[in-house]
Amino acid sequence: MNIYLHHKVKLFIENLQIFQLFNYNKPFIMHEITPKIYSEIAERLTESIRNCNFFSGSVYYTDHDTEYHLVCTIIIRRSKEFTEQGVIEVIRRIIPVWWEFHSLEGGTELCNDFDFGHLASLIEQQ
Repeated sequence: MNIYLHHKVKLFIENLQIFQLFNYNKPFIMHEITPKIYSEIAERLTESIRNCNFFSGSVYYTDHDTEYHLVCTIIIRRSKEFTEQGVIEVIRRIIPVWWEFHSLEGGTELCNDFDFGHLASLIEQQ
């Protein structure tokens, strides 16, 4: 068998194995990240970053039988605001260096529609 034909047969077998692995007969379901989930994750991340200008870590949230897990490395830009109570530092911008968001149901990972930009805007508006 020549090398070209051998390569084509090998690719066909690998593609067939991938096809069987993912079982394309199952419907694809996207798990929606609701406003409540965004709010809970934003609250936990805000608590975790406190007065830091840099954060690298994880936050978790469980809702019924679904677990949510955000792992991120972010830079936090702050500015000072003058109020009647004095000077306070507020978060102006969250810059993601790296992040990943997982949703697990019964130990099985679900595809989700998480948007880090939306999460950052919730924290920046507080």
